[in-house]
Amino acid sequence: MHLSYQSHLSTYPVAFPARRLLSPPQLQMTTPRVYTYHCTFCSHLLLASTHIFTSLPTRRSPGLDNATIVPLPAPEPDDEDEDTVMANTGREIRGKGYTLMLTLLRDRQAKVVTREDGFEKRTLLRCGRCRLVVAYQLEAQGGFLYVLPGAVTESGELGKEEAAVELGMGMVMA
Repeated sequence: MHLSYQSHLSTYPVAFPARRLLSPPQLQMTTPRVYTYHCTFCSHLLLASTHIFTSLPTRRSPGLDNATIVPLPAPEPDDEDEDTVMANTGREIRGKGYTLMLTLLRDRQAKVVTREDGFEKRTLLRCGRCRLVVAYQLEAQGGFLYVLPGAVTESGELGKEEAAVELGMGMVMA
């Protein structure tokens, strides 16, 4: 005797309830868009972020380097002390979003930079392939990454400059 799949299902009780295809609106999650950033010089993948770097603020005077300020996820606080207060303040500034440092190499020792208003201790972050400095973190503010101008390129922008140069050269030669 041959039973079809449908008749088999109707004969035996179902052990698991059927899944609902749609969940209630309060439980639905949206998947954030993730942007990836590469070293401008060697195209090595460096960062993944839900932030669009061109929309983030940059350092102004007295920083004078116009570095893009990228918020990093704050560590979960262990107890209420000054570090916790600083982390909570950072969370308020950061808002929603997430950034991962994928292949950045951290210098072992911080560099002291002289500024108009005093000194600043920077930990330099380098590209994992070509070892060029692409960003830094301040010793006093570990919750932010400062990306140097022109050091990283969004994945969608890779190769566009070379293609524009090739097209431009083709038109000149024609």
